Amino acid sequence: MAEADAQDVRSQRPERVRPRRLEPDTLSYLKEVTEMLTQTGEDSTVEDTELLLWNVLEELAPRAASAASDRHAGELLEVFLPKMNDAQLRFLLHKMAGYVSHLWTNRYSSHVLQHMLSRASVAVAKEVDGLDNKEDEDDRMEDIPLLSDVLVHMVREVENEWITLMNDVSASHVLRSVLAVLAGKPLVPEKRGKKAKHRVITFTEARPGKDGGGVITYDVPDTFDALFEDLLATLVESSTFELQNLLYDQNSGPLIASALKLAPLKSQRKLAEKILQWEDKDACERNFYELAADAVTSHLLEALFESASDKFLYKVV
Repeated sequence: MAEADAQDVRSQRPERVRPRRLEPDTLSYLKEVTEMLTQTGEDSTVEDTELLLWNVLEELAPRAASAASDRHAGELLEVFLPKMNDAQLRFLLHKMAGYVSHLWTNRYSSHVLQHMLSRASVAVAKEVDGLDNKEDEDDRMEDIPLLSDVLVHMVREVENEWITLMNDVSASHVLRSVLAVLAGKPLVPEKRGKKAKHRVITFTEARPGKDGGGVITYDVPDTFDALFEDLLATLVESSTFELQNLLYDQNSGPLIASALKLAPLKSQRKLAEKILQWEDKDACERNFYELAADAVTSHLLEALFESASDKFLYKVV
């Protein structure tokens, strides 16, 4: 039966388009440029670095998805990203269109995307505020959409796979970063223990400081609000069985907890009521205690208590 269910899921999922394997010559070129970037002398200027990065991006343009998906090239791209200006970041992300499903689920490209998304909130806020950007005057940017549009197109490209991607070990981290960007929240590297097995950096939404200081919220376009609501609606409109599977999954569970924290109060309440099975008093009470007793879903309840309105919390308890 389980095998039949798995086959049914696979039959419903669109065929995943994968990029070609990166050519060895391109990887060698990236290694060479990385050495140049990390060993720049005192005479090197910002303009020199910018020009060098544009040369790299033009070389990568037809194979951006291939580079991001490659174990070694992906690590090199993460060295480039902090040195790129906003226009270059936008250019690179736009060139990855058409391969989003693969990029989100690939262990290497998913980390590259998280690094890119960690810079997106500030760049999008500049667009919303109408700040002039001299970088956009570059001829290379003539046909490149705004970063906010590039991001919306990226998420819409996999709209039919949102539920499937939520419990994917790699895509769930990307989608969590996407939710933070759509909500205008900054992303910060997730703290890892000293004995963590992997060096890979993942990102999470910034939290209030111990001193009680709040987290800044950046301006976002209306298209972000609409997309966030559509993502939440996918959860609210899912079957009880499907949602329960997502809640207790170690990948999608933390993602839904983030969605609860980031959602506007009205939408948050709809999702919380769906999770708790609010309409059935007995089921709601039973479900609450089951959620509280589970290692994954207990964090979801913490997120609800941390962010919900006092009025709603009073009804819950």
